[in-house]
This record gives sequence, structure tokens and C-alpha cells, in this order.
Amino acid sequence: MSLIIVKSPQKLIESVNISLSSYETGGYELSVQDNTLLLDGKFSYGISKDFEQVLNENPQVKTVSFFSQGGYDHEARKISLIIKERELNTYVPEYCVSACVTAFIGGQKRQMSSKALLGFHRGSPSLKKKFGEEEEKDKLYDTIKFYKENGIDKEFVKRFHRTPPEEMWYPRDEELLKQGIVTEILDDQ
Repeated sequence: MSLIIVKSPQKLIESVNISLSSYETGGYELSVQDNTLLLDGKFSYGISKDFEQVLNENPQVKTVSFFSQGGYDHEARKISLIIKERELNTYVPEYCVSACVTAFIGGQKRQMSSKALLGFHRGSPSLKKKFGEEEEKDKLYDTIKFYKENGIDKEFVKRFHRTPPEEMWYPRDEELLKQGIVTEILDDQ
């Protein structure tokens, strides 16, 4: 049995608004062209379910192409796992930053255009609160573990973890190849 005490209808409305605003939905488009699933937009709440549904309806898909400014890391991790389980390839023609890179590294072959940018930074806490020192250490450990499972060295993770959430680090193509973030850079002219 649960007990809810409401002091005023306004407080109830405010609490509902706060809880709903913590999950952004929409802001993305998923489309299929031939054997490629195009993910354009933010990693919003629920995108991983829609992503999996599109894949289920299009079993011919072999590659996921990203154009994204990031979003929720937990959604990106779910998509990364789906990509890994289905042994799909990933590709970035132009721009993939923040949580987008988390999804991208799930690819068997991880390709990017020679004109593309991959951007990294430390994740931001939900609802704009600051992490305490222990939470920050736990977040770093969890991120290192996740990236290591995808063949990425912990020193690379430590490097991008030093970049604050409001900034972005764009490693050079050579470093992306060396660290295994990207397996191939395509010279798209």
C-alpha cells in the first residue's frame, strides 16, 4: 500500500511537471534506405525502443548511420548493445557527438567520412545537478568499463572524461583510429 499526501493541487501539478520534464522525448528521426538505418537527431527517451522496432521491421539493415548532437547516455548504451548483438556496422557521414559516440562504438565496423567529426566529453548529470566526488568516480569507472567492453583503452576514456559537459573534445582522425574508436576513415569526395 502506498500513501500520497498532497498539500495543494498546485504542488501536485508542479511535481508532475518536474517528473515529466526530466525525460525529453522526440527530436529524432529514424529512416531506412536500402540496407542502412539513418538515425538523425537526439537520443531522447524511448529512442532505443523505436530503434529496435525499425530494425525488426527491416531485417535487411546492415549499417547504422548517425547524425546526432547526443542526448541521454542510457538510451545510447541500449542502442549500442542492440547494434553489437545484431553485428551491425556503424557510420558517421558528418557529425556524431556526446551520447551519439556511445551508440556508434557498438558497431562491428566503425567507419566515418574523412569530413566527419566525432566529439567527446564527460556526461552531465540528470536534471542539471552536480555529481558528488564519489558519484563522479563511479561514473568514470562505469564509462571505462563500458568502453573497454567495446575495445577502447581506459586512457582514452580518462582523457575525454576531463572535458566538461559544456565543452567538446574532437580527437584527430589518427587518434580515433589508433584508439579503435573508428576502424576505417572513408575518403568521401
